[in-house]
Amino acid sequence: MIDKITYKYVTKDYKHIKSLAINAARKKRYPDALRLIETAARLAYHLNFRYVDDELECMLQDIASKSLSSYMVKPIKNRYIFYDYFGLDNRGLTQQYLLALKEWDVDFLYIMENKKNEIYAQEILYELSKIKHAEVYIVPNISSDIEKATHILEKISQYRPEKAFLHLAPWSVLSIIVWNSLINVTRYLIDITDHAFWLGKGCSDYFIGFREYGYVISTKYRGISQEKIIIQSYYPILSTYPFQGFPEISNGKTIVFTGGSYYKMYGENNVFFNILKKIVFDNPSCIILLAGSGNSKPIEYFLKSNNIVDRVLLIGNRKDISEVFKHCDIYLNTFPIIGGLMSQYAVANNKPLIGYSDKHIYCNYSEGIFNPGFNVKFTYTDIEEFHLEVNHLIADKNYRDKKVINYPKLTPSPEYFAEELRKKLITKPVNINSIVDIDIDIDIKKFTDLYFYAENNFLHDYHYIKVLTLNRIYIRYDFFNFIKSFFIVLYFKKSKVFWTLTKKIKDSISGYKTSNFN
Repeated sequence: MIDKITYKYVTKDYKHIKSLAINAARKKRYPDALRLIETAARLAYHLNFRYVDDELECMLQDIASKSLSSYMVKPIKNRYIFYDYFGLDNRGLTQQYLLALKEWDVDFLYIMENKKNEIYAQEILYELSKIKHAEVYIVPNISSDIEKATHILEKISQYRPEKAFLHLAPWSVLSIIVWNSLINVTRYLIDITDHAFWLGKGCSDYFIGFREYGYVISTKYRGISQEKIIIQSYYPILSTYPFQGFPEISNGKTIVFTGGSYYKMYGENNVFFNILKKIVFDNPSCIILLAGSGNSKPIEYFLKSNNIVDRVLLIGNRKDISEVFKHCDIYLNTFPIIGGLMSQYAVANNKPLIGYSDKHIYCNYSEGIFNPGFNVKFTYTDIEEFHLEVNHLIADKNYRDKKVINYPKLTPSPEYFAEELRKKLITKPVNINSIVDIDIDIDIKKFTDLYFYAENNFLHDYHYIKVLTLNRIYIRYDFFNFIKSFFIVLYFKKSKVFWTLTKKIKDSISGYKTSNFN
């Protein structure tokens, strides 16, 4: 019997990993310390049991000061850097900010930290190739984090930026030690995961969020002063992948679309699945299409058990997501966790957006990610009222058309986004924030419990994250816990372990053949 992951266990384990990082740093094993800090951050993000860790931030500052030189930049006015940990088309906010820099007609350097993501950034790189003032630097693959950081620092100091946008993952330790080592550059961290833990507080001067919820989390739980926070609504980048079609059974039906990572639909006693079941029972003229990724077994079992496999159809992970929205009639948000980007896709494609949520999970109120001031309602906390509204939307096309009249006003245009962002960069945040008096009642425990439930019942990723991130370091620093983690991973992730080992063997054979051929 494998014990469940509990809050008590995780906080103890998290503290233990931090102590290992401290010991590694004391012995000047900085790459090991960075990997241990990254692991702690990945676990904190995965289970969302805290929002900030000032000790880790200080450790990263200390590692930067002891392992890297400080760079005093002599900035050139109106010269920018966009530093991208990801480099992924239609993900995060990379393209929105690059288009803003293009609109400003300024010189800027785009830095992609992970070269392996180059193949996933073809739209980004193509767009950059057409911008006359843009320069691209893809960081070469270097095994040592310290050496890699030095390469990046040399490039940045030579470029001499005045300001930098930091588009980071919650565990971007390499990025953070780089920006901790730069002096005289104004650094703006783009808060793309405002609902969860992230690192980067210590290497940033300002923080760009996108909604009231994130503002409250940052001021109340991250300890960031309101004078450092900028709120900037954004718009989605619509993919251009051609439409791949729908199952033939959906022809002539009113199509309700929903989707996202499957774990966002699990928990709370199958509330979301029962919502889907009631919708198709109440509305014979509709069919539900569900796109998603992850472990689909729980939903497949539910659909079969309730004999609705021909009414709720799983359509997989769709690259043509914009076209899917264009060809559906209604978008239904997931529960107990919504998809913010999916909500934006719905509005951008003028499809009625609706969702049910527990009133205490304020993060699920999708109204917060759009421009305020318009009379729209997307989120229902009364289940009966929710179903009445869904039924009305399915039955009445004229009503659906009426609901989306204001949708074009809910997200900024690329030009307006660029104009507003530029204004906010030259104005003190305290003078532009209009939400300083808003205090949202956030039930932290209830939200965190959702993540622990998903981990224990569906994901089983906790130990996998530790093994995958730490690798050999785990054996060296914490052998007995490594053995425990390894067998748990083997139990839950047999196919993943087999695939990883097979790939490593194939890569080794390929490398051997190549070296012998040469």
